[in-house]
Amino acid sequence: MSEHNDDHHEHDEQWHQHSSEEGAPQEEHTSHVNATGLAITFLAMVFGVAFVIIVLVVYFNSYSSRFASERLEGTKSAQEYLAMRAEMKQRLSETGWSDPETGAVHIPIEQAMEMVVGEYAAVTPGDGPEVASSR
Repeated sequence: MSEHNDDHHEHDEQWHQHSSEEGAPQEEHTSHVNATGLAITFLAMVFGVAFVIIVLVVYFNSYSSRFASERLEGTKSAQEYLAMRAEMKQRLSETGWSDPETGAVHIPIEQAMEMVVGEYAAVTPGDGPEVASSR
């Protein structure tokens, strides 16, 4: 066993003793608690956390409703369809090349319908379907 030494014990007990060279001893750190400061800090933290929670809930609700509308209601695919429909409507109302290599063009739908009606109006009742298709 180890030998008990009083000199060693005495040295361990002196750490909390202050010498006269150190000056006046310090106050206890917890003897003067600023309760108002602690209360203000606590309230600021509570309100800060509440604010963050409210912002996150609002953002989550906004995001989830937008996501649900895109997924369940198909608004994203509807936007693609509406864009394609507008492009086709514009193509049906103007003249342009359909295939420049073969020389095929497209004309406005109204003009094309007038041409077809004009062709059928030129056919006499005695002509057969083969005459109308040959024109």
